[in-house]
Amino acid sequence: MFTLNDTSSMQFRNETEKNIAFEQYKILADSIGKTNETRENSNNFWITVNGIATSALAYMRDTQTISMERKSFLLWTIIVIGMFLCLSWFSYLWTIKKSLEIRNTLLVDLEKYFPVPIFKTFFALTQKKPDKSSLTIKEMFVPTLFLIGYFFFAFLLFFFTEEVITPSSQSE
Repeated sequence: MFTLNDTSSMQFRNETEKNIAFEQYKILADSIGKTNETRENSNNFWITVNGIATSALAYMRDTQTISMERKSFLLWTIIVIGMFLCLSWFSYLWTIKKSLEIRNTLLVDLEKYFPVPIFKTFFALTQKKPDKSSLTIKEMFVPTLFLIGYFFFAFLLFFFTEEVITPSSQSE
């Protein structure tokens, strides 16, 4: 039918090709919406998982039923898992970002051949570029806060092991 590499000479041979291209355009537009929904919903998952890890850190720190050596090992394990979760969250957001950039670019390229270029107009009005980052600073802020928290707790555990591992009720 046609390739997007040479879109300047793209011509539909018949009405069927034009209808197929428009159906592909609609599917592409729907997939962008679904990808954005998935991104928004997945943030709840990542916040919950990191919240559980943070709660586990607090619980393990205050528990008195585990020996100091095991407690230290468990705390380090939770910290490493938490950091890994944050890095996975960043990777997930980056993947979503790249996927949206590609789809936005394809959508704008494809809509050049339709009567109303909705997305191109939207990008012009919002002064966004279809291939510009769809990831916001706000979106990166939450995983960054969790990561900073894990680094801070690791710092405390490394330099002040006794104070971190020993529950406050035993130290008085």
